[in-house]
Amino acid sequence: MENYIIKSLGFNRNVRILFAETTGIARAVCRQGQVDGAALRKALATTVTAAGLLCGTLKDRQRLTLKVGTSRPGCRIFAEVDADGNVRGYLSDEWRSVPAEEAAGAPLQRLIGDRGQLQVIRDLGMYRGFSGITDMPYGNIVDDLAHYFRQSEQTTTRFVVHVALAEGGEVAACRGAMAQLLPGADHALLGEIEQVLCDPRMADPGNPVTAWPKLLPGDAAVLGMAPLRASCGCSREMFLPMLRSLSPADLREAVATNRSLEVVCHACGCRYSFSPDEMAAWVPER
Repeated sequence: MENYIIKSLGFNRNVRILFAETTGIARAVCRQGQVDGAALRKALATTVTAAGLLCGTLKDRQRLTLKVGTSRPGCRIFAEVDADGNVRGYLSDEWRSVPAEEAAGAPLQRLIGDRGQLQVIRDLGMYRGFSGITDMPYGNIVDDLAHYFRQSEQTTTRFVVHVALAEGGEVAACRGAMAQLLPGADHALLGEIEQVLCDPRMADPGNPVTAWPKLLPGDAAVLGMAPLRASCGCSREMFLPMLRSLSPADLREAVATNRSLEVVCHACGCRYSFSPDEMAAWVPER
């Protein structure tokens, strides 16, 4: 498996610990979205890795969306994941107006700014859902997620994400870990948990994520490993309602000039072309 999540229990089964290898996913979303700038790639990679870790908290047909809002008007980072391990992430178009030097080298805290907001949306299926939103006092996404869980879900959680970029700015390695106290767990365990998450071997790109559970105390139990994958889920059929909603005049013009219409998926960059013959069937009779 190129990308995967490892689920485990540790500290006398009082803590849920999740480990994720997401290098392939981070590369894919940065390439598909044509993300310019090393700093923006790192921010997007961090967000999709956090979403990949949270996949381990989902079941059945549940879905989860992360929305990172920044102090810059309209500049947002999105990541989505479902219980089957399908992950996608993208940036809002407004990031294209950010100066190239900032997109390339600004610290994450500066990209987020002092008015960042983090929103978590859980789709629980059967028309049930939950949405929570908090401020981002840390401006680094991972500690802000821990802040969100403490404020909105009253759950003590810790995250760590390591993103390494190659000389050209492409994602060379991306992985992370999440630890969450289970109900009834002693908060005194936090010191031991943070010691594990701060182990320098986790930051070493040469140390595989499959070796990370060995950093846990001897009573830890690995519950299983499941694949993660970059998957947008878009299709030609998704865009049909949008095209059919074009005005009759626009459709007639495209048909009369024998012009195909192309739609580009905002999330993954896939292109879908619709021929004049297809559009002719959508033109209402006069």
